[in-house]
Amino acid sequence: MINEKIKDKKQIPVLFVMRTNKNGNLTKNSTNEDFREVALTPIDIYSSYIDIGMSKRNDMKYKEALKAFSAAIDIDDSQASAYFNRAIVKEELKDYEGALNDYDQVIYLDNHYTEAYIYRGELKAILKDDMGSIRDFLLAIYYKIK
Repeated sequence: MINEKIKDKKQIPVLFVMRTNKNGNLTKNSTNEDFREVALTPIDIYSSYIDIGMSKRNDMKYKEALKAFSAAIDIDDSQASAYFNRAIVKEELKDYEGALNDYDQVIYLDNHYTEAYIYRGELKAILKDDMGSIRDFLLAIYYKIK
């Protein structure tokens, strides 16, 4: 669910002009060009970036996934799940500091996001922060049973 930040804007469509060939298929170049307009709301665009990011992450195309999740965050920076998915991608790209910052942001936005504590705890263990790792695992347990 998109938060209040863009709630007022969610009905404001963004207009795109798309180029299609005579069969209606999208194309960059066509001798028989036809133009049509498509209106998308910020929620549509945000959701599309999340879907693209998940698809690219599943295909192990981490740099492309990172761009998609970052674009979603640019639209709405209050969604913990977008930061969580971006953190996982950053971790795969060995950007441990960036991943740690994103996990921190997830927990800042939603301190009951137990998976964020678990993943951050695992990352802290990799970074040899044993006490931080144990603390995160204990917090994950606490919020899971609460």
